[in-house]
Amino acid sequence: MKVLNKNIGVLDLNIDNIYFLNALREKFINDNIHYINDMSITNVDEMTNDDINKSINNAINYLLTKNIDVLIVVSDSIVEFCEEQINNLSIPVINIVNETIKYVNENYEHKNIGFLSTTSMIEANIYQKNFEYNHLYNMHGDELKLLIRNQLVKTTETFQEVKNVIATIYKKDVDVLVPSLINYLTVYTEINEFIKDLDILPVDNILCDATQNLLYKEESLPEKGKGKTFIYYKQQFDNNMLNRLLKIKYNLVEIEKNA
Repeated sequence: MKVLNKNIGVLDLNIDNIYFLNALREKFINDNIHYINDMSITNVDEMTNDDINKSINNAINYLLTKNIDVLIVVSDSIVEFCEEQINNLSIPVINIVNETIKYVNENYEHKNIGFLSTTSMIEANIYQKNFEYNHLYNMHGDELKLLIRNQLVKTTETFQEVKNVIATIYKKDVDVLVPSLINYLTVYTEINEFIKDLDILPVDNILCDATQNLLYKEESLPEKGKGKTFIYYKQQFDNNMLNRLLKIKYNLVEIEKNA
């Protein structure tokens, strides 16, 4: 019996969650992955809600032309500004904020949490207000985000910046570190250098598991496959940065600016 490819859509904003494609590709070897990212949006804080919604709506409509079976929203900024819009789609939607909150509350209820995020997302409070925690420590990772974008991982710079960030929870009784950007998982070695045996929430695997439960339910995933990964863009990516962050083969596809 021929195993049919499913089509998985991934909606992102900027480059800070693209590391997720590694885990997604490894798990769904037979399925096609369609990732879209409007890199022309560099700062959502400087845009009107109408402009943001229009851009996200265009990206979603483009993915829908690929007959996607599920949409994974990996950008919490998209969830913050366009949650109603993505919730009203006719296809199933998995978003990073809901899955993170659900997992934390199911596995670390009333525990001590270190929340690693950007300053703007910490101020947005869309995660923290929904965590059921004992103590919560906000950890500002803006500079760390930029270092990872430039792939300065396992360097003096990242070890020093992780040390600065970790200072918020150093010698505190913290049960789990919750990253809001999937790319933060690339500095696992640096974090473990300063705090041993700290649980770091595997956000990439959590989203993969949620996708599997939705698409395959009780079915087993195919053991072999030839699924492809497509990365759609309007503004040119730094290909060297992509190659450093991604461990997979991908097809880079430029789409029209007004699409």
